[in-house]
Amino acid sequence: MNKILSSVFVAVFFLAFAGSSSAQNIAGTYTMKLSGKQVYTDRTPVEDAVSGDCSFTITQTGDEITVQMTGFQSEWSAHIMKGRVGNNRFIAVLASGTKSVYIIQGQVSGNTLTGNYTYIRYGDGTSGIVPGWTKVDYTATK
Repeated sequence: MNKILSSVFVAVFFLAFAGSSSAQNIAGTYTMKLSGKQVYTDRTPVEDAVSGDCSFTITQTGDEITVQMTGFQSEWSAHIMKGRVGNNRFIAVLASGTKSVYIIQGQVSGNTLTGNYTYIRYGDGTSGIVPGWTKVDYTATK
């Protein structure tokens, strides 16, 4: 009887450990509802409100993720960020050339992701990138 209980204990421990070490699967296409603001360093008004919908697709291998945004007001299309997922959280980043950075991070709850997305622009008049940043909070569902 002790041998059976020991075997059951070892099997349960192994399954629990194996389950906790596997990556959380968040792959799929999400519809994002967002609101926030754009801030400019080269014009007035200094801030504009931003709100609306867009989508993004997450592909995943293990705990590594790739997030591809589709257009929101033509600003974010084809931006591919890379990052990681774990502990019900994720982060992905793209440094685009030497003039902008994209960061998406959030929390995972089933098929819903919540967090914020930031697009930091430090271009100048010759780069075609308007200096400032966009920061939005979002809820995204699969």
